[in-house]
Formats: sequence, C-alpha cells, structure tokens
Amino acid sequence: MIHYTCDRCRKVIETEHETRYVVRIEVQATSQVDGFDQEGELVNLKAIEDIIDQLERDGDDEEISPEILTRREFDLCSKCYEAYLQNPLAIEPQTHLGFSNN
Repeated sequence: MIHYTCDRCRKVIETEHETRYVVRIEVQATSQVDGFDQEGELVNLKAIEDIIDQLERDGDDEEISPEILTRREFDLCSKCYEAYLQNPLAIEPQTHLGFSNN
C-alpha cells in the first residue's frame, strides 16, 4: 500500500479517510524583454525557435535545462491545502505600524 505524507506539515495522509491534494508548480525562465511590438506581433522569435529546437532534440521536456523549465509536485493534506489557497507564495503579511503625528 502506498503511504502519502503532507509535504508542508509532514502529517501522514490517510487516503481512506481524507482527501490528498497534489500541487504542481511549473517555473519557466523568461527574458526581461516584453516580446511584443506595438502591433502585438512577437518580436523575439529566435528565443522561441531555440526552445522548440531543444525540445525536438531532447524529445522529452523533462530533459530541458533548469534555466528553461522546472517542475515540482507536492502532496498536501486538507488543512495545508486550504492554507496554500489563501497564500500560495507564502508571503508574510506586512504589519502596518501606526505612528502618531508628533
């Protein structure tokens, strides 16, 4: 039998009694150039051609260099799934400090 553990809180997920959530994250590198001209036409076709050429050479997109594509997969329990939906980037809330007008 396969056992699953929440990748956030490390709790064992009992799949017979609770839902297991899978979060898949894909990160792609992009140039800082907008990539489109004023008419909305793609400007940097060379970068796209290079990526397509590499995909055709490799045959499997899992072999793409880390600068181009990274994929990760995480298991979450119900509680951590809800927390993830509220703050997917885990950004700390900024505390507003109230100063007097002295």
